[in-house]
Order: sequence, then C-alpha cells, then structure tokens
Amino acid sequence: GMARSGSLPRSLARVHPRYKTPVNAILLMACLTLTIGLGLGFLIGPDQELYMMGIAITLSLAAVYSLGNLGVFIHYWSMRRSEFNPWLHAIFPLLSTLALGYVCFKSMIPLPPLPLGAAPWIALAMLASGLVVVYIISRTGKEGWLHRATAVYAGGAADTTARDTSLANSA
Repeated sequence: GMARSGSLPRSLARVHPRYKTPVNAILLMACLTLTIGLGLGFLIGPDQELYMMGIAITLSLAAVYSLGNLGVFIHYWSMRRSEFNPWLHAIFPLLSTLALGYVCFKSMIPLPPLPLGAAPWIALAMLASGLVVVYIISRTGKEGWLHRATAVYAGGAADTTARDTSLANSA
C-alpha cells in the first residue's frame, strides 16, 4: 500500500502476522474517524454532519473522477494513440465528467446555509492540501515514493508478499 511505497510513514505498513491486515493503519483510521465523526457530530449535530460530509466527499470524488477521465484521454491520445478509441477514451469520459459537473452544480447552487455551506470549502481545502503536498514533494526531490508505488502496484501481490512478511516480523 501507500506506506510500503513510502508515501506514508513506514510504521503504517506493519502487517498483522495472522490476518495480513495493516494494523497500525487501521488503528490510525479508526482514531481519526472517531475523533472527526464524534467531534463534528457534537458540534453541529449528527444529521448536519452527515449531510455536510456527504456533500464534501461527493464534490471531492467528482473532482478525482473528472481528473481521472482527463488522464484517460491524455494517456491514450498521447501515449497509446494506436489504441485510442474515441468512444472509450473521449466521448464516455467527457459525458461522465459533464454528469459529475451537473451533480456538483446542483449540490452548490444555491449554496446552502452553514454548516452545509462549508462543504464546498472543505472539498476545496482537501484539493488544495493535496496539491501543496505534491508540490512540496516535487520540489524537495522526494518523489521516489511515486516510482516505488508504481512498482508495488504493477508487480502485483506476489512481488510484495516477502516485503509484507519482513515488515510484519520487524514491527
């Protein structure tokens, strides 16, 4: 995963010897989820939290999928031109991006009152923080984790079994 490739702290890669699950990563996510979930629930109410985070996540995922659609087009147009299929690599990605844009538009116009009105700003903050992290990593010469992540995912599970075992034994 992301900790094995170096994009997250190495301690999160610790794998349970019997269940082969990332123990520390699961504990961290459980703590973060409980802290944010209960904190926001007590602060603005559980129903408002559900609506606000639902809108924020919807907007964030729409951005991710739209960028993925753009990536498909650019990849096949520039790197695999002989395999480029206008329907699969241009029209369908464009139509799905337009549909996602419509969902985003209807989620934000008119902007609901607070706390729901904070959702677009939360989504924008998540996007901006991701861009800042990528920028910092690219400027400090620490983008090697991206190449390692590519190798981990391209190699499949067979290539990472020995690494998982050594991480489980070392932790």
